Amino acid sequence: MVGGVAATARTSQQEVPLAATRRRFRKRELGLAVALVWHACYLSQETRAQPQNTSGLEAGTIYYVDGSDFKPLEKQTATESGRPTLTGRIQGSRSGVRLTAGQPLKFQVCGADPTRFELFAFRSTKNERTVAIAKIGNWTGSSRLVVSESEVPVAIQNAGNRCFEITPKDILKSGEYGFSPNDSDDVFAFGVGDASQAAAPQATPARGMDSAPNEVGVVYYGEGPGFHPIEKQKETRGGKPIFSGTVKGPHAALRLPAEPPRTFRVCGVDPTRYGLYRFASGPDSRILPIAKVALWTGKSTYILSDSEVPVAVRTVDGNCFEITPKKPLDAGEYGFNPLGSDDVFMFGIDSAKPTK
Repeated sequence: MVGGVAATARTSQQEVPLAATRRRFRKRELGLAVALVWHACYLSQETRAQPQNTSGLEAGTIYYVDGSDFKPLEKQTATESGRPTLTGRIQGSRSGVRLTAGQPLKFQVCGADPTRFELFAFRSTKNERTVAIAKIGNWTGSSRLVVSESEVPVAIQNAGNRCFEITPKDILKSGEYGFSPNDSDDVFAFGVGDASQAAAPQATPARGMDSAPNEVGVVYYGEGPGFHPIEKQKETRGGKPIFSGTVKGPHAALRLPAEPPRTFRVCGVDPTRYGLYRFASGPDSRILPIAKVALWTGKSTYILSDSEVPVAVRTVDGNCFEITPKKPLDAGEYGFNPLGSDDVFMFGIDSAKPTK
């Protein structure tokens, strides 16, 4: 499964069907079991559910329930492309179908297996909406499926007349969403909340901040009420038997105290591309081991993940994202490195002063 996605990403950057990759990652045995259960329910539902007026609804189309009416969602065909993040894309930054925020939403599909329809939260960029599918290793080609991180849990109920009601288990936050059948490139898209509010200008200060980061792709650190850019350096890569990334200088000029824990921000880009790594400090450089390379066979073992620091990402407005280490950082040298780039945003953590 993983190799298939890596091969797809390595061959070209051309857009290919979204469903192709998703199918490679699905467990067919589970899908067959679910389909059999659904089929049994589908055949017997008319004796167990109260019928409702669904005449005129197109089979396999998702509708949202508006009182006693059914209104179709925006339908698009998705494509996928990209490395190191394989991404599904649909056109337009926001859907023209807007649903009210802060209340339960109901959707309906008729004449189709409802378990095929998965609900995803999309990220809105300037001209498109995207959902990350998989991360591809720069050097090894290994891949990790991340599409489940964008999936929204739903509940399915029999609505009668061969129709099914699909309800998000939690109240949806303002943003962009879409239902996509797991064997199709179709996306039934909609937005929650006012589109004009969701599209706040990128440079608008966040609440409680004197200033907000406004340079696209640059990592900022929070200090007091504002944000300050982190020093950007270039990383060079090479070496045997340890293939490593190297940044000049044993220590970063930017020193941050161990306490209180820091938060970081990046705007206008996919924040999941930004990995946080701990570098080893040498006499004249900082080093990030990427892979072990066998001297005679050339076989490599990927070890970059040993230096990766787990982070949590959350949206703070329409264009900016907060990145927070999940655990306090130990004293040492660190850097944010966007996948597919040799840029590194470097900083150091100093030891906490001992208590007298």
